[in-house]
Amino acid sequence: MKKWIGALLVWLPACGPSPFVESEGSVQTPSEEEPPASSPVPPVPPDEPGTTDEGGDEPPSSFIEIPDVDPEPTCDMFAQDCPSGEKCAWYDPSGGSSYASTRCVPIVPEPDGVGDACTLTGDGMGFDTCELGALCWDVDPETEEGTCTAYCIGDAANPMCPDPEQRCMGRNLQLCLPSCCPVEQDCPPRQGCYPVSNSFICAPDAGGDSGAFLDPCEFLNVCDPGFFCANPDVLPPCEGPGCCAPFCDVGSTTCAEYDPDLVCTPWFELGEAPPIYEHTGACMLPE
Repeated sequence: MKKWIGALLVWLPACGPSPFVESEGSVQTPSEEEPPASSPVPPVPPDEPGTTDEGGDEPPSSFIEIPDVDPEPTCDMFAQDCPSGEKCAWYDPSGGSSYASTRCVPIVPEPDGVGDACTLTGDGMGFDTCELGALCWDVDPETEEGTCTAYCIGDAANPMCPDPEQRCMGRNLQLCLPSCCPVEQDCPPRQGCYPVSNSFICAPDAGGDSGAFLDPCEFLNVCDPGFFCANPDVLPPCEGPGCCAPFCDVGSTTCAEYDPDLVCTPWFELGEAPPIYEHTGACMLPE
């Protein structure tokens, strides 16, 4: 697989090779003065091959920030061992927006199911209108609505998703997130399709006003939808540990619209692309 992806976070033929990603990526919380408690994606350094993260023998393996607290969990997410009428949910004991421990919370009457719209109940992180085994994810600060998203199932050693169209992502908080097409950007509003491991997942766009072509980046999801965080050495001059570059459909002329020297390079090495990603590429300088 290519190694030119920088700090960053599928079924259609237009999707294709995942150029420059070999391990789980890092996703940042949408930038606001106080990130919504329902958007559990604080910044974590990238760990994709070709990223600017050089330190450590073991790169980060999740998109969840671990705060400086060590609370004792009161329930098990996989076992869902809370009393009847309650569910095990992640929350931040420090009052922030990082999911650091678990606790039992009441299940509301007639809860919302996975995939349904949901709201927070106002009692703190983990309290929402979702059913057992789900979290109200990516709550819009204006409408105060999110989507009930399933926690991963199985066990800590082998977490999985019952839906084959989703991937289990995260280290502490582990959610089943939908795969997507980076060329078509078929994610819900306010989210982008970003590369993680050998696939692509939908994650909140945390770039705010930045994230356009050649804007500096350090995390998977700070680039605008349709862009990824690439290493500077595969792009025209840019400032920062990484810079945003566009995805492209292999064989198209999309890249020349940004810079005449860029070419659409297959995301995966020859023969390594899943069939659904055979035509996915990324704009970069030729090797």
